[in-house]
Amino acid sequence: MYHDMYSIDYVRKYENALVLHAYPAHIFATASLAHSKMMSDKINQCVVISGESGGGKTQSTKL
Repeated sequence: MYHDMYSIDYVRKYENALVLHAYPAHIFATASLAHSKMMSDKINQCVVISGESGGGKTQSTKL
């Protein structure tokens, strides 16, 4: 089940998600928005990943 969340289908679904609430929250949407803003505004972006222990933060940063 969880492996589907990181499939190529999810990458394609979220790669152009310029509005974070267009789909359920996902690390791909956050990354897509940060990348888009970086490219359009020519300003470095930073993403802070926080959450509960065991929530998948480390795995998400590997993507």
